[in-house]
Amino acid sequence: MNYSSIPYQALDSNGREYDRFARVIGELPVSDRLIACREVATTIAKLIGQEAPDSISFGTPAYQAFGMTSAEAKNHEYAEILLKSGDDMPLIYCH
Repeated sequence: MNYSSIPYQALDSNGREYDRFARVIGELPVSDRLIACREVATTIAKLIGQEAPDSISFGTPAYQAFGMTSAEAKNHEYAEILLKSGDDMPLIYCH
């Protein structure tokens, strides 16, 4: 699925709403989030050289889906992405 053009109403530094495109899974419509969490699991699995889990949970860190501890994730080459929860995953990893 192509997520690059899904609109999202964000807040600027003054708390005013403005329109932009969604950037992370948590900004997607609820109906698209589960699909995106499945897609991101496959992408991350390829990056780290592991078998892909069915999905990455929306509210837990990605490393848990791969059976890692937080210490293992922090020391991993891809720590930045493994430490993010599903809702904070950038949409660039969904394809």
